[in-house]
Amino acid sequence: MLLFHTGCPALQNILHGNVNSSGLNNGDTASYACELGYTLSSSVTRFCTINRTWNSSEPSCDLTTCSSPLAPVNGALQLNGSSFGDRAIYSCNVGYFLSSSYSDTCNASGQWDTPVTTCTLHNCGNLSNPPNGLINFSATTYGAIANYFCDVGYNLNGSKSSTCN
Repeated sequence: MLLFHTGCPALQNILHGNVNSSGLNNGDTASYACELGYTLSSSVTRFCTINRTWNSSEPSCDLTTCSSPLAPVNGALQLNGSSFGDRAIYSCNVGYFLSSSYSDTCNASGQWDTPVTTCTLHNCGNLSNPPNGLINFSATTYGAIANYFCDVGYNLNGSKSSTCN
């Protein structure tokens, strides 16, 4: 007695993913899903045809990638890759500080955790005139110099200038 195969071939789990099938007969479906950090290369669902074949080829699970981030203006970027789990490390030039986290991670959705990292110029803040004197300055940001002057009849005690660091 000969036995004839009447359905589609059995399906195996795919690398970094799995398959769930409702059966192997005509009209039955198979759905695929990937592990966290992986994305299906094609359709999630296949169905068994009357010809005892699956209607499309087996998909694959590809490692999720993020677009390459840009180095911040007045800063630098160190990148070890742009796939799921990879990190971008940011730094700023002297006189600037990061406005957000120093690092980003490429997440399972294909996005960097922090969308925009910027380097902001350090600001020392406003200066107040000392008693019986005044301060002359044009800026309060990194590298700016403030000069101190005393009113007539008073002597300066300390440095005659300071630099915003």
